[in-house]
Parts: sequence; C-alpha cells; structure tokens
Amino acid sequence: MTTLPIGKLLILIWFSILAYIVIFKAIHIPITYDELASSTFYPRMGISDIMQNAGGSWPNNHILHSLLVKLSEYFFGVSPWSVRLPNSLSFFLLIGVVYVLAVQFFRRSVALLCLLPVVLLSDPYLIDFYSLARGYGLSNAFMATSIMGLLFYISFGRIKWLYLCISFAALAVYANFTLFVYWAALHLILIPVLVVREGAGRAAVQLAVYIFFLAALLISVSYQPLADMSRLHRFIYFSDIGFF
Repeated sequence: MTTLPIGKLLILIWFSILAYIVIFKAIHIPITYDELASSTFYPRMGISDIMQNAGGSWPNNHILHSLLVKLSEYFFGVSPWSVRLPNSLSFFLLIGVVYVLAVQFFRRSVALLCLLPVVLLSDPYLIDFYSLARGYGLSNAFMATSIMGLLFYISFGRIKWLYLCISFAALAVYANFTLFVYWAALHLILIPVLVVREGAGRAAVQLAVYIFFLAALLISVSYQPLADMSRLHRFIYFSDIGFF
C-alpha cells in the first residue's frame, strides 16, 4: 500500500503527457479531410435535421458527436480546436476511467498500477481520435465508462453500477453507430447475469424496465440514420473480406 502514492504520481505524469499531446494537436493541426463533414457540413444543419439524418447522400453515423460539435461552435465559433472540443474533453473522461480502474484493481503493485494506463493508452492511433472532429474518441470514452460500470457491478455486486453501464453504452452508440456491436453484446451478457444474480427482485425489475425504455429510445432515434446508410450502401465494407 505504501507504493500507491508513487504509482499515482507516475500515472498522473503519463496522463499529463498524453493530455498535452491531445490538446496541442487539437489546437494546431489543420482540419483534415475526414473532419470536413463533422466540422462544416453537419453542424450547419438544424438539430432535428441532424437527429433525423437529413443529409441527403452523405449520411451521418456520429449523431451525438455532431450535436456536440454544433453546440461547441455556437459558443466558441468555428476553429480547429472548437470542433474538436467534444472529443478532447472526452479524453479526460477516458483517463479518469483508466485511473479509477488502475487504483481500484491494481493498487497493491506499483508495477501493475502503472502498467494498465500504459497498455491502454499507448496506441497513437487511438490517441489521435481525441484530436479529431470525429465520433470515434467520444464513443470510445463512453464505452470505457460503460465497461467500468460493468466491472464494478461484477466486483461489488451493487446494481446501481449497471445503470451507469447501460446509459454510457447507449451514449457510445449514439456517438458512433459501430458501437451497436458492443451494445448488443453487452445486453446479451446482462440478461443471464441479471437472472442468475438478481432473480426477480424489485431492483432487477426496475433495471429491466430502464433497459427496455432506453433501448426503445435509442433504436427510435437511430432507425432513420441507419436506414439511410443502408439505402445508400454505406455498410458495404461489412461484406468486404479482403481486410481479413
């Protein structure tokens, strides 16, 4: 336990280096081609048009991200850092989650305590997401928060953590529709877990009702964008076997 302060200090130094890189790039790197739609096209649309994906031949699968970019541009104007602000802020959520997980589960070993943040946050491709105006960084941070809630429920058995888990899984999907894969897998896991661990108790029934209504809400706001993407053959890469 005496190594905990040393480990925490090393983690904070690592986080500070990464945060500096993310912020520096978000401010100084010019807008890239992949960010054009997220930074100029979608934010010019009305809120309802963004949510209904009224983008013609250019469908959007990063709805929540587009809404947050629009909000950021409203308050701070249009600049490289303002259109990237939602992702850059989500990086602090991500490092907060990684810090909590490291301290909670690996605090007895300074080596393991420091290893987790290094392993999870050493991929430059991943870190790049938080300096770009795309929905990938935002959705990854939300997914990490959701996974933390699931791990805390498994470890401590308090059902309140599943509300956090389910809520952030839905936010991850709305930030990037590819996270529907995680969302669906999570629900397939939770159904048997709830039956075995919680039975038919009041808390489990309340959570089941929350899951049902949140799922219905998520599907209702995602249906039209997904239908547009399917109509315009934006899922064709799912059938491309060349990558594997």
